[in-house]
Amino acid sequence: MLNTIVMLEGSDATCPFSMQRHPSSSSSRLGRSSPSRKGIRMQIDFSSSGGFANQQLTYQADTNTLPEDQVRKLERLVESSGVFDMQNDDLNTSAAIGRADVISYRLTVSDGPRQATLWMNDLTVPATLRPLLAHLRTLALEQKRRG
Repeated sequence: MLNTIVMLEGSDATCPFSMQRHPSSSSSRLGRSSPSRKGIRMQIDFSSSGGFANQQLTYQADTNTLPEDQVRKLERLVESSGVFDMQNDDLNTSAAIGRADVISYRLTVSDGPRQATLWMNDLTVPATLRPLLAHLRTLALEQKRRG
C-alpha cells in the first residue's frame, strides 16, 4: 500500500491527511499534492485548427517542467474533464463537415499508465472538456505570442 498525501480543495484550511491507496489504482478524485506526484509526470499534446481565421495552435506540456501552480491547475482540469473515460466513438466529428467556422481539436493526455487521444470539434466537445480545452488554447496563444 502507498501512502498518499491529499489536500482538500475549496477550503481555507491547508490540512493534509493521509489516505491508503493500492499502487495500481487510479488517482484520487480529491486531488494530489506535489509529494505524491514526484517521479510521475503528465504529458499533454494539444492542437487546434480551423475557424474563420484558420488559426493553427499547438501546445505541449510535461508537468515535470512546469511551475507547481500550473501543474495543479492542469491536473485539476484533466481530472474534472473525464478525458480518460471518453472514447472517440462518443464524439461525432463528422457533424462539422463543410462548416468553415468550426474549430477542430486533437488532445493527447498521458498520466502514468493512463492515456487518451481524442479528436473533436466545437460542435462535438462535451461540456466537461470545454474548460480544459479553453485553458490549453489560452496557453497555446500565449506561447505563440512569445514566439
